[in-house]
Amino acid sequence: MKTQKHLKYTWSRAHACIGLFLLLAGAGAVAEPLPDEEAIFDAVRARFIPDKPTISVEYAVDYRLLFLKLFHIANARVDTTEGYWVYAGTQEKAAVCLVEMYLTSHTDERDPERGWIYLKNHIMTVMTMPDLDSIIFIKHLDERIDPPFKSAKRTKTLHVYDLESGMLNYRLYDYLSDTLSTNLTGSFDLAKQGADISNILKIMSGIYYGKEELIHPDTDFRLHMSVDDGVIIPLVLDTRPDTTPIKLFGSRMDALRVKIEPERGAQVRNRKEFIIWAASLQDVARQADDLHLEQLAIKVPDWSMVPLVIDHGLSLGYIRCGLTGIHATAPEMTPEPPLE
Repeated sequence: MKTQKHLKYTWSRAHACIGLFLLLAGAGAVAEPLPDEEAIFDAVRARFIPDKPTISVEYAVDYRLLFLKLFHIANARVDTTEGYWVYAGTQEKAAVCLVEMYLTSHTDERDPERGWIYLKNHIMTVMTMPDLDSIIFIKHLDERIDPPFKSAKRTKTLHVYDLESGMLNYRLYDYLSDTLSTNLTGSFDLAKQGADISNILKIMSGIYYGKEELIHPDTDFRLHMSVDDGVIIPLVLDTRPDTTPIKLFGSRMDALRVKIEPERGAQVRNRKEFIIWAASLQDVARQADDLHLEQLAIKVPDWSMVPLVIDHGLSLGYIRCGLTGIHATAPEMTPEPPLE
């Protein structure tokens, strides 16, 4: 019972175990008929032309204490597809990467008004290639957390960050209050985080392949991310070669271990550890003994790193997100002219 008590505060932070994109919005809402959530996602997919197979990575999200897995929380899936984005108005095409992440509570009971945890969350982002600048970022949260001894919290919101025009067009739809908010603070911070994410992926790849020196907390590198109710703070990294703490496809796997924590002196409520074990898509494909995936991995950028295990420390215990499967699925594609 005591371990479940901590999940209300930590669950919004557990989302970061799969992604690093969660952002918070400002106030200023008005009543307005709200669009269907899936229609928003479908509108983005309609302007994306897939050019390569979709790589799907599946994870199990568990709560652990010491070396024990106490219970399974959710299943996650991240789908990544390279292709082209069709700009509105001009119909010009740009090389992009479409990423969709799904986080769903494992129980077969899908009633959001019952049980102590209900999750049906969906994140989508379209990023330019190879710079990984965000064009569209959408975050749909549909969840209910009801831990012992605390009030239940129900959330059903849709955040849309539209940067296609070069200016940020932000919308927050709240489906519980039937309101729309367009106020957002920290648009500069959003752009800064996007640049940092691109930078850290390339640096991790450089370290993994021996092209870059290891990063330690006393080096000059800093990663800026949103934590503690949207406050942007500098984070330090500690990197080293390691093996995964769990078996993947039958054995532990060589990986780059990246520990991320707030810079010393940063004013944050939670200084718990956030650790990622990652490897290249090529090495993951070989570990999985998937010839089709190996052939595809040869054609992807070197910085295509795959998170294998993510541990996020809590006040008591930690959340572990561990890879359970990976595969590639060829999309239904129609021939497209080369990018001009």
